[in-house]
Amino acid sequence: MRLADIIRGRTVVHGVVLCLLLSRAAACGRPAAPADLSSVQLGPYRIDDVNIHGSGTPLSEAQADALEDMIRRSLLGLKSFDPTGREGLTARVWARRGDDARHVELLLRLEVPEALRAGIRGGVVEAHVGWPADPASDDAGAWEEASARAAKAVEAQFRLASGGDGVVAELLAADDPHLNVVAMEWLRSEGDRVRLQLVINMLGHTEPQVARLAVEIIGELGGPEHASALVRHVRLADPGHAHRTYEALASLGGVDAEGFLRFAARNEDDPQRQHTARVALDRLMRSTGASNQRADILRGHRP
Repeated sequence: MRLADIIRGRTVVHGVVLCLLLSRAAACGRPAAPADLSSVQLGPYRIDDVNIHGSGTPLSEAQADALEDMIRRSLLGLKSFDPTGREGLTARVWARRGDDARHVELLLRLEVPEALRAGIRGGVVEAHVGWPADPASDDAGAWEEASARAAKAVEAQFRLASGGDGVVAELLAADDPHLNVVAMEWLRSEGDRVRLQLVINMLGHTEPQVARLAVEIIGELGGPEHASALVRHVRLADPGHAHRTYEALASLGGVDAEGFLRFAARNEDDPQRQHTARVALDRLMRSTGASNQRADILRGHRP
């Protein structure tokens, strides 16, 4: 099975980080049914098998063995796992070097322990992580870093599913965009509007993919009162961020959203962004009808 077929091209390279993107249903543990898991004792769990699957340029047997060892050590170095754990889990890894030979990618899928299966659909959690690699080296450092981050991401999903106090806030505050994404996708999958302020706080994140995801989630879960926060944090120099902001504003509605989209539709100097703003404004107006209030013209939105 090709890694690209599994992840459906969702990895995004930005700067020096190949950001983690998770499947919202399986990877982020969307509950299959309401379940009270707050009393679940997390592990420790054994790692019985680590199955490595190559993609693209094949891994040599030695490289596959080394990657298996890295994955096992990365998991067993975390609190939820131990070689003598009471329950054994199986990990499957799809790995490849990037086509440009400047990064490596791996997709780690980990079986869910029995105690958490009532709260995680599909019986697996997964993390897709990539890391920059030096084409002149043997990639060992890149594989090690990707393995460590993937292991932390799947453990984070176990912790979220068990309902531990403060886990979401802890992961959002972590200095690791992969963990930030895990926590935000969890809130998204739960439809959690109560803690939406935590996502709003991520709008100014320095990692573009984290900030973009925050925009998407606010657009899905928020209301008109959240439009002004999106306007304050819009990044017009980042086309992906700007487009997501316009689309989110169309979903939120309200005077602030309408005013900003009207201004952008008239004044954007980038044809693509202007088109997106016009489409978003049209969607907003069709969904809510023309506003009877005068929408303020917002100035100074260019960087």
